[in-house]
Amino acid sequence: MDTLAKLRSLDADEWRVLAEAALLIPVVRMRLRIFGLARLLAARQSPSRSARESSDLPPRRVAALVVAASNRFPLHASCLARSLVLDRLLRARGFAPELRIGVRVERGGLDAHAWIECDGQPLDDAPDVASRYATFDGPVPLEAFAR
Repeated sequence: MDTLAKLRSLDADEWRVLAEAALLIPVVRMRLRIFGLARLLAARQSPSRSARESSDLPPRRVAALVVAASNRFPLHASCLARSLVLDRLLRARGFAPELRIGVRVERGGLDAHAWIECDGQPLDDAPDVASRYATFDGPVPLEAFAR
């Protein structure tokens, strides 16, 4: 299905998520540069039970729309920025996503990657992403990301 046909098939809730993601990506990128990850994580909202009851879109669909917006954004949206946008949109809809950060050695250097999981399942990446990166076993203290 071509892009135009896919866009025509979106309902109002899906359009809203796509638009929110497209607007949030540059904002989150800028905030990451200015404030750093620790401050962004500290400012996250808690999931709202009432928002979840009113949300029609499952987390996997929200993730697909965020990835679509990220892939078509003119400026590069890092995996971290994309995952933070997804985290924010899911929390606003009453879900409790987990930001996962993993590392691996690749070509003699350290490669880091971020993704979002709900109920232990990656949403914005391949299902085997956790097997390709060494993830932190527990929450990483926010101080680890301070500048």
